[in-house]
Amino acid sequence: FQQSCSTPSAPWKSRASVPQRVKAVTTTTSPTEGDRSPAPRRGRRKDFFLTFGTNIGILGLTVATGTLNARLLGPTGRGELAAIQTIPSLLGMMALLGLPSAVGYFSAQRPAEARGLTLRAMGICLLASLPAMAIGYLVMPWALKSQPPSVIADARFYLAYIALQVAGTLPYLALHGVGRFGIWNFLWLLPNLASLLFFLFFWGLCRPRSPAFSR
Repeated sequence: FQQSCSTPSAPWKSRASVPQRVKAVTTTTSPTEGDRSPAPRRGRRKDFFLTFGTNIGILGLTVATGTLNARLLGPTGRGELAAIQTIPSLLGMMALLGLPSAVGYFSAQRPAEARGLTLRAMGICLLASLPAMAIGYLVMPWALKSQPPSVIADARFYLAYIALQVAGTLPYLALHGVGRFGIWNFLWLLPNLASLLFFLFFWGLCRPRSPAFSR
């Protein structure tokens, strides 16, 4: 008789203890969730204004360097510089194979693997840049046949920009993906600032020709 009475009591005790455990879990987890929510909002607001200010700064630097570029080189030199830079820039974008967007996306999904993803993507893009540079070297005399031989030679030299673009673009997107917006905005602004200082240096030094600017 005691054995038959003791068996139904076990399920009754287990059912009674479940709501207490659920209540304890909910009461312990809800305060921490409320404490965490304001921090990401403040961080996102800071990142937004930092990125917005950086874009405004880049826009101003681009206007300044474009104005100095036109004044220093004149119409002929500006056209030669555009001829030197156009084909290597186009081949550089093709050599990236769309991997910068992929690096940014997967770095955001898996931040611990961001470095490995960036290095693998850089290796693939550097391999893709070799045939792009070879094609540009062969096509350059035909594409720039209206330009003097010095401009064609400088355009071939500028093909090294393809490898530099691969090495510089992918780490930017990895930093963006993992949320390192401070250093990302600084590195994004740095080339434009360096270009402005370069133009100001040549403005005070001499009146350069377009190959010096491309290099």
